[in-house]
Amino acid sequence: MSENILNYGFNMKKLYILLLLLPAFTALAQDHTLLGNKLESGGYGAPIVKLTVLDGQMAVLVGGYGGWLINHCFLIGGGGYGLANSIEVPQAQLDIYPSYSLPIQKIKFSYGGLFLEYIGNSSRLVHYSLSTLIGSGNIGYRYYNYYQFDPFTNSEGNFFIIEPAINIELNITVFFRINCGVGYRFVSDITPDSYKSIQDLNSSSISISFKFGSF
Repeated sequence: MSENILNYGFNMKKLYILLLLLPAFTALAQDHTLLGNKLESGGYGAPIVKLTVLDGQMAVLVGGYGGWLINHCFLIGGGGYGLANSIEVPQAQLDIYPSYSLPIQKIKFSYGGLFLEYIGNSSRLVHYSLSTLIGSGNIGYRYYNYYQFDPFTNSEGNFFIIEPAINIELNITVFFRINCGVGYRFVSDITPDSYKSIQDLNSSSISISFKFGSF
């Protein structure tokens, strides 16, 4: 009789231990993935305005970005920007290539590529995001002739660009957000060499964008 009671007590202890360890075994059995077990999709697009410096002169860039938003936090998409204001061709370039001396000359500058963004604490009223654009761009000279209203552009120089940024974001509505950021533009050497007199393509920038979509 006592032996049966001891066996019963021993079996109950084993049952208790198994019940205590069950959550741990369950957790170990679950799959752990970077994006979690449940994948939620959204997306948004955003027009953007940037203030930066281009060859020592104040520049205004306008453009947009957007893409597929995964689990409310990670965006994969694309973006592109172009110079909106007038910036004169540097005198050093005119001295090297005097044959380019036409009445009015302005810089043409644009770039675009893959756009990635991580949004932290997306559901909070004010939160942060980290973004990066990786791509390519071109720079050229736009000439305006007194006798022709339409400008024309000569052959362009090309470059590779990486532009990371850190941003503060404000939720206005469920489908609209305002994003303000500070970034830096890292630009490779320009090809062909005829454009290398333009030195200041690397520069910091401040931006404001308006996000519309499903977050």
